[in-house]
Amino acid sequence: PDRARLTTVRLQLAKLRLVHGPLITRVSMFAEAVARPDEANRLKELRSSNVRLLQLATAHIGKWPIEAVEADWLGYRQATRELLRRWTNKIQLDGQLLDTLLKRPLS
Repeated sequence: PDRARLTTVRLQLAKLRLVHGPLITRVSMFAEAVARPDEANRLKELRSSNVRLLQLATAHIGKWPIEAVEADWLGYRQATRELLRRWTNKIQLDGQLLDTLLKRPLS
């Protein structure tokens, strides 16, 4: 892999982590104002799962320094695909829940 491109991609992923985590926390806390009790529980789980995903992403970066990526490019690509798959699924599920709640009128 090209070290410069890999570093650029990793920085972009780090920015995503830094933006996504706090944004999900803020939006989900706002959405609790219109949430039913079962939805409020789902929002709490959403925040917890977000923390777990951020921990997985941090562990992924720790496991795959540039040297490890160069030594096992295929393994890195597979591990990164799995992490991104999980992240994409989470974003879709989060979006469905938040979209429903944020479109609900305030009482």
